[in-house]
Amino acid sequence: MPVITHLAEHLAPLVGHEFVREDNGVFVVSPKDTHEVAAVIGFADHHGLKVRPTGGRTKLAWGAAAEPQIELSLQRLNQVVDHPWQDLTCTVQAGCTWETLQQTLARHGQFVALDPLWPATATVGGICATNDSGALRHRYGSLRDLVLGMTIVLADGTIARTGGRVVKNVAGYDLPKLMVGSRGTLAVITEVTFRLYALPRYAQSFTVTAEIARKLAALMQAIRDSHLATQALQLRGDASGFALDIQLNAHPEAKQEAMLAVLARQHGVTIHPSSPDVWRSREDLMNTPNAFLVKVTGKASELSSNAAEVVQLGGRCVAQAIGILYASFPNISQTYSALGSLYAHTDAGSMTVLSVPQNPQDDSMPPWGAKEPSPLTMLVKQQFDPNQTLNPLAIEPAPQPVR
Repeated sequence: MPVITHLAEHLAPLVGHEFVREDNGVFVVSPKDTHEVAAVIGFADHHGLKVRPTGGRTKLAWGAAAEPQIELSLQRLNQVVDHPWQDLTCTVQAGCTWETLQQTLARHGQFVALDPLWPATATVGGICATNDSGALRHRYGSLRDLVLGMTIVLADGTIARTGGRVVKNVAGYDLPKLMVGSRGTLAVITEVTFRLYALPRYAQSFTVTAEIARKLAALMQAIRDSHLATQALQLRGDASGFALDIQLNAHPEAKQEAMLAVLARQHGVTIHPSSPDVWRSREDLMNTPNAFLVKVTGKASELSSNAAEVVQLGGRCVAQAIGILYASFPNISQTYSALGSLYAHTDAGSMTVLSVPQNPQDDSMPPWGAKEPSPLTMLVKQQFDPNQTLNPLAIEPAPQPVR
């Protein structure tokens, strides 16, 4: 690990003395704009120093964060730069919290159609870097579909602007799609341009419950195939049973509630009005203390069976209808074998361990293997960050399937 004496004295001229502080041997630097970000990263890359970009610090455990000498805090980059509301777009700095962004857009009856975790503290840059999205993805698509352009700083300090500030833009490489979900391994996001939508005016939430997930699977597929104005769908499961949450957004004269009720009766269940709080279930699950938290992606057709397996293995889950499932396993002594069984069914998808409790080691637990990044992923990393200045590629844990 390279050592530079008086590192604070080298960093202070780049961002100002009052915006450099030391925290347990790591120098926390808070630049005010993209150019200062570029100066800090360029300095670090030149001297072989590791940099960890941070925002609201809500998802630092998601991925393999660098062991840095410099922590690059983007919280001073917290402004909505431009909001041409007539064009249904906005440009925002990476350190702006999601809640602040949405409150600003709501003044013109608009929003970014995304429901990430912890919106009061999570920042735009961190949400994009971790590709976080919730149940609204059913109606509006993924985060990659909502991002029109970005300003990024490469590992050598080069500033690059990708995409554009208009909805129709097909010029150049689509780097924003590569940056979304890159977890700080390729570049640092400093600004993002989003496409916007009108705020829902007639949102209504309903819930259907059943003892087995399979009973809700057919209804979920029927809703997806119907002409209902469905805005969000999620499947919840725990030891008490399963629930399907449905959010509609249609004028009352469209009588969508009655149509949904008929569809539910055809599948042997009954709808009940539910509180908007049900859409906080994923956040509640992620706040489970001292638990293994897992994200499983797979085919939408396998969602109910994956949810049933999670519950059978002693966990609980919240799943999006497109095939993404989040699970919590509170029993540490049984989690390794449970994850092994779940992992054995994800050949067509993936499983990522988002959070592991402290000191989970136990002699009774089977060993975990390691899933190396693909050769293509390693090649992309080498092109963007040859000196390994930014976060390293994650080596995903691969629990051994239970025989």
